[in-house]
Amino acid sequence: MQLLPSASLKSLVKHYLFLEAKGNYLHHLRLFPDGNPGIVLCEEGKLFINNHPTYQHDLPASFLYGKVEKFEDLICHGSLKLTIIVLQPYVTYRFLDNSLDKTILDLTDILGNTASGLLSTMKATAGIYEKIEVLEPFLMKSFFDILYAIPPVVPATISHVIKKRGLLSVDEMVKFSGYEKRQLERIFNHTTGMTPKRFANLIKLHFFLSDIRKTSTKTKLSQVAYGAGYYDQSHLIREFKKITGLTPSSYFKTRNKLAVNFLQL
Repeated sequence: MQLLPSASLKSLVKHYLFLEAKGNYLHHLRLFPDGNPGIVLCEEGKLFINNHPTYQHDLPASFLYGKVEKFEDLICHGSLKLTIIVLQPYVTYRFLDNSLDKTILDLTDILGNTASGLLSTMKATAGIYEKIEVLEPFLMKSFFDILYAIPPVVPATISHVIKKRGLLSVDEMVKFSGYEKRQLERIFNHTTGMTPKRFANLIKLHFFLSDIRKTSTKTKLSQVAYGAGYYDQSHLIREFKKITGLTPSSYFKTRNKLAVNFLQL
């Protein structure tokens, strides 16, 4: 289930995801980038990142993730219950060095015992709306001061790109911002870990994904692609496969979409 934050948290949180995978067997999950960092709270089960053919790396019970360049395969043995706080693109820049490849940090390494306390409280809280009532004061206390350090041009440009569905050039973003091109790229990359062009491309792709989810199976993918601003189908397929590890038609046929960018394969 996907739910929006309260009005006071919208500058920090894009949305919340509450996901479950049941059954005493191996669950294979795929996460791919959407331009947003997030916090994952594993309330039941244990996640492993499966990024090598011969070994698996276990993930902390609560962690912060940042710049995800391409798809990541996660696995879980047995039932799984996750709460994911999908953050605005600029929220984690203080904690994750955007110039490095390290994209995952144990939440307890950042916030200490308060992170452990949060996970324990979430496990003991049954209802989804009650969980949000636990999360929001925690997020406000832990992250709200970050907003004072963010140059206003960054959230303003992000909102503009989303409003335009990613269908605008870097020059159009520069004109909107009032900054010089190199200056905007430097500020944007420092706070989000992405160039403005990269962010716009991800937004464009995710509007395409959203359109697919709403489309009848009888509708041709080429029609959806054209409507999302893709005029070169071969370019779309290459870009899509690079980010998701799947072709558009394979994604279209995947039945168990936990979220737009989170699949159970």
